[in-house]
This record gives sequence, structure tokens and C-alpha cells, in this order.
Amino acid sequence: MLISTVWGGKLIAPSNVLSLTPELVLSGSMELPLTKFFINHVKPGNFVFDVGANIGYFTVLLGLLVGSTGNVVAYEANRNLHSFLMDTLLINYLHNRVTIYNKAVYSKNVTISLYAAKRYMGNSSIHSHSEDDFKKM
Repeated sequence: MLISTVWGGKLIAPSNVLSLTPELVLSGSMELPLTKFFINHVKPGNFVFDVGANIGYFTVLLGLLVGSTGNVVAYEANRNLHSFLMDTLLINYLHNRVTIYNKAVYSKNVTISLYAAKRYMGNSSIHSHSEDDFKKM
């Protein structure tokens, strides 16, 4: 789905994901206090990280806020969400200031499992879930 945010960004979101797509479709935003914090504090030329970038809501917002002189580094371990994140960056023309990695951020340099949900992709974790909807990646 193509979603327009209240702050002017565009997002490509999977229509079957229940963790964030309904909220984005209905309001064009999510996590308003954090969104407002970024808008008020991230400035052109800043260098910021987005760990757990999901489909890119905050990645795009940060990319727009840092401007052409800033940089954003985003990490998204879920390979399914990573593909949406890549498309989202392209439609916002942010590929020249945002670098994305299909990796997790962890305290050690080791290989770990990621448990991802089909319908709640935003709830991926390194810990196994009890719901049937989750699978090991």
C-alpha cells in the first residue's frame, strides 16, 4: 500500500501487516510523541541511526530532517520488511543520504536467530514467541 504521512513522506507498507499499517492508513502517523521529538530536535546536517527501521516511517522522517548535508544509517533485520524499506527510500528520493543494512544490531558480533511474525512484522524479536503467527528466520 502507498501511504502518505502527515509530515509529507510516502511509505510503501504491506497491506496484511497489523502492527502498524492500520494506524498509518487511518492517521498518516504513528508514535506521535517520538515523531514530534524528532521534528523538533533533528536538524539539517545531523548524523542519526534508526535501529529497527521497519518499513521506514522514522527513516524517511529522519532523512528529510537531516537534509542533503546529513546522513541516516538504518538497520532492519527482517528481510521482508527490508524490501519495503528499500522501496520506501526510493520513492522519497533519499538513497543519497540514507544507508540501510539488512542486519540486526546486537551487543556481540555473533549470528542469532530472528523470530518474525507474518501479520505483526513490527514485533520481530530474537526471542521466540508463543503465537503461531511467528516463524524463525
